[in-house]
Amino acid sequence: MEYNIDNAELTATLTAVNLDAAVIGQAPLEVAIGESARIDVGQAINYVKAGAAEIAAAVDVGITQIQIAANDAANKDLSNLTVTGEAKFNAKQDTISDLATIRSGAALGTTAVQPEMLAEYVTLDTTQTISGTKTFNSSQTLNGNTLKCFDFTRGTNPAATRNLNLYMTDSTALSGDNTAFGLFRTSVNPTGGVTSIIRAFKNNTAGTNDYAEIYVHYPITGNPYTHAPTPTDTTTTSGTQIATTGWVNSVGNNVVHKTGDETISGTKTFNDSTTLKHSLQLQSTEIAKGTNPSSTKYQILAFYDKNGTVQENKTGQIYTTYTQSGMLSISMDVFQPVSGSRNSAGISVKYPASGNAYAEAPASDVTNSIVTTVNKSKGDNGYFQLGNGLIIQWGTNAATSSGTAVTLPKAYSSNNSYSVVICRNAGNSGDIAAVNRTSATTFTIATSNGNSRNWQWIAIGY
Repeated sequence: MEYNIDNAELTATLTAVNLDAAVIGQAPLEVAIGESARIDVGQAINYVKAGAAEIAAAVDVGITQIQIAANDAANKDLSNLTVTGEAKFNAKQDTISDLATIRSGAALGTTAVQPEMLAEYVTLDTTQTISGTKTFNSSQTLNGNTLKCFDFTRGTNPAATRNLNLYMTDSTALSGDNTAFGLFRTSVNPTGGVTSIIRAFKNNTAGTNDYAEIYVHYPITGNPYTHAPTPTDTTTTSGTQIATTGWVNSVGNNVVHKTGDETISGTKTFNDSTTLKHSLQLQSTEIAKGTNPSSTKYQILAFYDKNGTVQENKTGQIYTTYTQSGMLSISMDVFQPVSGSRNSAGISVKYPASGNAYAEAPASDVTNSIVTTVNKSKGDNGYFQLGNGLIIQWGTNAATSSGTAVTLPKAYSSNNSYSVVICRNAGNSGDIAAVNRTSATTFTIATSNGNSRNWQWIAIGY
């Protein structure tokens, strides 16, 4: 025997508590009551408009009536119910249970939700798997700190590259790189290598994906390495751009390294003291020993004052000279310590292509100065004039009792600035001679007899 609940009475009860499907939920749930009556209850009770106390009282009336009918049915013999009838009766009992849930929730001022709907929502405190794209229109706080890849584990290699992405996009529809401002990505490739990327996109025309990125890659074998955009700041010393290996190698071709043989061109200025622990070598690219150059060539190590590297500011220099005649020389000069002066003096050693080497120095009579030969004449009657002004002369002349004038090869400064010593030749025994300095350029020799004989003399003075 099938037991029927009064449909009109149940409908009136539900109406009294304002359980309209449009207010209670979105997708209506059809619940069978009796053989023909159906009402829409709603999958989710999101909001109850009436006050909690009023709803509880109204629902209580309907539930009491239903429970009375149900108790009557429980006292009846259900053994002769058909399968269809039993299912319908059980559906009515489910409806009674649902109404009891609504009543208890309404009394607390809460929203009642059908149990079967709970499986479709994300809960606050359970572990769940979420699929599909979720859009949050306001700021969100992530209390966790893990992005989990669900289809492979660490220590195994994926069949294809797997990416874990955290995109920062614009307000348009999600479209990967085309709408992104930034990206954090970790990738695992099929060989097991792991790459973590920070990528910034150029804020240009929508739909483009121009970007720059830095990343760290750790291969399954070998050493980790990094990647960054090529630096563009090559002039300032306070730049913060990351120097890449490629950039350093390219720039390194134009810098001086601590080790190795290198060729440097251009003018280099050192503003601080420089210590050379080994030899300093200056190599010419223009000359070769044994081959006379077409014009005189120099190799110069110059010293300047603080006012700049022009000739007027030069304080000293060491240089070599290779002349067209094939003579090599090395010189050391010092410049006059007067502002703007180019006057200099120096010493040098010269080695001609043929002949003997010799040295040159400034002529000076200062104590401890180098004595040099300024002029000379090597003959029977000759002289040496030294750099300090001293002149040594010699010669052989015939003399008579009337006196013979001798002209000096090199003039002295006055007739009192030199002395003459004479000696007779062999065979002049018994002869006596006298010398009279008549001028800076001449003196006379007179003998004690009338014989004309040769006398050798030497003069020294300045």
